[in-house]
Amino acid sequence: MRDYFRRNAIALVGQLASIAQSVLLIPLFVRTAGAATYGEWALVSSLLGLLYGVLPLGTGFRVARYLPTTTDPAAARALVYPQFIFQVSIVCLLGAPILVLVKAFSADTQGAPSWWLGVLYLVSYVLFAQSNSYLRFTNRIFACTVQGTLGSAAQVAAAIVMAAAGHLSVAGLIAVQSAILALVAAPVLVLMVREIGGPVVWPSVSVVRGDIALGFPITVTIVVDTVLAVGDRYILAGYLPLADVGAYAAAYTVGMLPLIFPRAVGMVLPQIMSAAVDSGVEARAHHVMEFTLGLFVFVGVPFVVGSWLVGADVLGFFTDRQVAARAAGVLPLVAIASLAYGTCLLLSQVLFVQLRTGTMLYANGVAAAANIVLNVVLLRLFGSVLVPAVVTIVCYLFMLLIMLRRVRESWPVSVGYPVLRVVGVATAAMAVALAAARATGLTGHLPGLIGVIVAAVLIYCVISLQLGVRDVLRLRAHQPAAP
Repeated sequence: MRDYFRRNAIALVGQLASIAQSVLLIPLFVRTAGAATYGEWALVSSLLGLLYGVLPLGTGFRVARYLPTTTDPAAARALVYPQFIFQVSIVCLLGAPILVLVKAFSADTQGAPSWWLGVLYLVSYVLFAQSNSYLRFTNRIFACTVQGTLGSAAQVAAAIVMAAAGHLSVAGLIAVQSAILALVAAPVLVLMVREIGGPVVWPSVSVVRGDIALGFPITVTIVVDTVLAVGDRYILAGYLPLADVGAYAAAYTVGMLPLIFPRAVGMVLPQIMSAAVDSGVEARAHHVMEFTLGLFVFVGVPFVVGSWLVGADVLGFFTDRQVAARAAGVLPLVAIASLAYGTCLLLSQVLFVQLRTGTMLYANGVAAAANIVLNVVLLRLFGSVLVPAVVTIVCYLFMLLIMLRRVRESWPVSVGYPVLRVVGVATAAMAVALAAARATGLTGHLPGLIGVIVAAVLIYCVISLQLGVRDVLRLRAHQPAAP
């Protein structure tokens, strides 16, 4: 398990940098440009992210699945070059006409990005994603993390400079991010070409068709997953002002912080599990997955409880009093949803290794459809930012039930009572401490809030250690998985 911890610790640093970028943009936008501008940023950036996920049509699937165990340069060229050329080409050919919709979508908003700026961002992001994926799937997790962290840090620094100069805007930030992504991608792309060499393998119809057949269900999953994650913001914009959308997006970003763990683990877990399955030691993959689920419960449950007790204070620090007042109830609800969704992300790694991408599509599709219908109906009736938060809980729980049922058909999944007992007792003690601190007014100012949170984390960790959490998790890692 030493290699598991080392690689995941490195990946966690990269995820923290990425999340820090998203979180730090909240106060920068809200306090310098207003909650409405942050709402615009949330809508435009998520739309661009969705387009990047859709346009490649899943052609990177075989690279993700087979490059980690490929040692022959010729085989690597056959995996990397065709999908790389196809993705760059399809973004250039279809990006412009599609991104006209971005301009049309935000035509009434000052500072909205032009369509050509959206195309520039998409091309830059393809180059960055290709370079980062090459590092990741050639098992260079440290280099992959360094590249991503440098990119995130540079983007945050640029946003801070723009905000300090009074020129922070959606269009300006997209332009700067495009340049940064291209710059950090360039040296890695040069390394990639040097290592796998030539000749370049051009995409053929049969190769692209085969890639799409395997990866397109994941592409559709990305679409429906995006609908689940950010679609409610677009529906919300149809019923409430952009300031409410910005407040909801801010609370959603903070409430989904537990997803740092499954996303970081997702950087290395597929490679570890694929290697175990391909070498005939599938039981090791079972043990690793159960250990990972236990760790996520250990991290996620106290965050949910803490968000109920001091979430409004934390949100007020990141934004302002008006935004905190609008979305104080959203944060703890989204935190609950993050537990269900994070578990789904971990279970999807099992389906990925088993090449059961259709199951991922089915679970996400059902939940996304329910999300749209419930939000449209309930927002029309109640018109509150709490509506999409409650709907998010319902839909993610529904998706979790579907995925658990399908995964358990061929893969044992459980967390275990000992883990739940330790987490439950330690979380209860932490909650008492947080409630007492809040009652005395210690969370009303920033130094006190930070001190209370640090003390609560220490209480949780100390009690967990006293209750033997290390032994419990180690047992989950090494005992044979229950059928």
